[in-house]
This record gives sequence, C-alpha cells and structure tokens, in this order.
Amino acid sequence: MNYFMLDSTIVKDRKLVIAFYIGYTDTSKTYILTEGEFKEVEENYQWSPTFYLDVIAFKKDGIGQTMLDALLAKGIKPTKPIENKEQLKEIKYHLEDMRKLVFSQIKGGKV
Repeated sequence: MNYFMLDSTIVKDRKLVIAFYIGYTDTSKTYILTEGEFKEVEENYQWSPTFYLDVIAFKKDGIGQTMLDALLAKGIKPTKPIENKEQLKEIKYHLEDMRKLVFSQIKGGKV
C-alpha cells in the first residue's frame, strides 16, 4: 500500500481554505478517506476532501504547527523536507502571488 496526502488551496464560501485529501493505493485501486472511512474511488470520481482548514485560522492560531508537531511526535516525518532557503523564498513569492490573485477575484465579485 502507498499512502498519500494531497492538498489544494481553494475558495469555499468566500474564504480561502486548504482542502486535504488523504488516501492510499493498493494494486490498481485508489481509496480516499471521507466521512470517517476509506472509500474506493472509481474512475472520473469527484473526490470529496478529507477535511478543510481555513488559511487564516491555520496561520493565525497555529493550527498548522500544532498538527505538524503532533505528527512528528508520533514519528510521522515529511518525505521531502524543504531545506534549501532559495526554495523557501520561491514558495513565499508564489504564495504572495496566489493571495493577490485570489483576493482580486473575490473583490471583483468573480468568486
């Protein structure tokens, strides 16, 4: 079995949120954790996120750091840690650009 977690930043109910998808693949089948259980995903199936986190609350209240600390305490470590400061800088600029884009869409009434 190969476990995975995907995330996507989206606008939901006029708020910027991170949608997380947790699942695994086993032979030729894929399963997603939704509604508290793993369900088989059929071809062209619209996945429901496992959970959402509000981006502002994630940052403001330290929920993200608390989650990461809890995972690390259980021995779950990132498979590809970002160690290069230049990569972090690029990610920071990318996130700033994405925020500008999303909030310009919200203010313009397009979302």
